[in-house]
Amino acid sequence: MSSVPLHAPSNANAYDRISVSPLAGALGAEIGGVDISRPVDSATFAEIRRAWDEHLVVFFRGQSLDDDALVAFGRRFARKSVRGRLTAKQATDTVAIS
Repeated sequence: MSSVPLHAPSNANAYDRISVSPLAGALGAEIGGVDISRPVDSATFAEIRRAWDEHLVVFFRGQSLDDDALVAFGRRFARKSVRGRLTAKQATDTVAIS
């Protein structure tokens, strides 16, 4: 009988530039060790993207972003897509919810 590991080695998901703490089993993780209100270099963003791909939902606690910083960070994931009942002119990058 051959010995084939069922799971990847524990260091397979190691991150060098950020910390990633799983929150709820297979879904969700908190990312730390990065200030997303400032420009994020490509290598750090690649780790953020990998954490998002692995955990499906990511949280950044204690961040303080203005609208421009939030939009700039979000655009690194994908371009804005307008769907539904809003026209492109009606859709803005941010919406205030109170």
